Amino acid sequence: VQNGANFHRPRLVAYRPNPLLALVFGPDGEKMDDWEEVEEELHSLEGTGISLGMSEKLSQEQIASLARMASAFAPPGQDIDIEHINDIQVLSVDGDRIEISAIVCETDGCITARVPISFPTPCLMSEGIDTCVTNNLAHLDQQAEGLIREMTIKKENKDDDEYVWKMLTSTDELDLPTWWEPRPEMTQDCNNIRSLLNEEGFQAELRGVATKALMDIVDHTEQFKVQKAAIAAVCPSGIHMRALVKTTTFLGDEEFKFLQVPLAFKQPALDGDKLRDEVLSAVDAASVYVE
Repeated sequence: VQNGANFHRPRLVAYRPNPLLALVFGPDGEKMDDWEEVEEELHSLEGTGISLGMSEKLSQEQIASLARMASAFAPPGQDIDIEHINDIQVLSVDGDRIEISAIVCETDGCITARVPISFPTPCLMSEGIDTCVTNNLAHLDQQAEGLIREMTIKKENKDDDEYVWKMLTSTDELDLPTWWEPRPEMTQDCNNIRSLLNEEGFQAELRGVATKALMDIVDHTEQFKVQKAAIAAVCPSGIHMRALVKTTTFLGDEEFKFLQVPLAFKQPALDGDKLRDEVLSAVDAASVYVE
């Protein structure tokens, strides 16, 4: 399911002839015995909550949104790949939560999973509850899109950490600032600093330094959070970083970006000791952003 495209809703009766075709799991992770039990469960839940009409309407009109939520908020131990969802429907909806049923099919068969999701803001059983439910679902869908983007990064790159780190530390296509002035006699000192700060133990500090530097770069209409950062290059005049950043607009739209982050020292370092002092000063200045 990608933005509602290429989504097909097969009739559920297609799964009946072979009772072994589908393994069915409830929200507690317990396997249900057979399809008849699933049907009984579906019939017992349909019509509960606010109204059967709303459940049916959501099932028909919010297919892509429901699929995203089922994938993003699947119970622990029940990973649901959105691309493998064959059918999606609302079992029940009330003022506190929605419960979704997703049929997920892969090469070895199908499973049906129930996904209960609590609303961020409970709705009172009074006039305007339909609007309240709709607003909750819109908020949950935005959260789901962000979570799926994060999962997509990992899915597309089997060695996710290795891939991201390679991107962050690459010296290819660096957009170096005008103040960048390498000095051949300090190349080894610069390489030593780069290697040291790129060790895992300094990751929190690097995220803090990148966050402080990005305050003057990122569009102020967006919120951002540095997921990971690394030093791509060092010279006596400053450091050049790359950062994996998650940005969020005021509308709630999220995006992951690889950004280049230059940071000039207060003054160019004349030797290795001065270089270390300038780097420590930059780290100290960003300490408030270290998490």
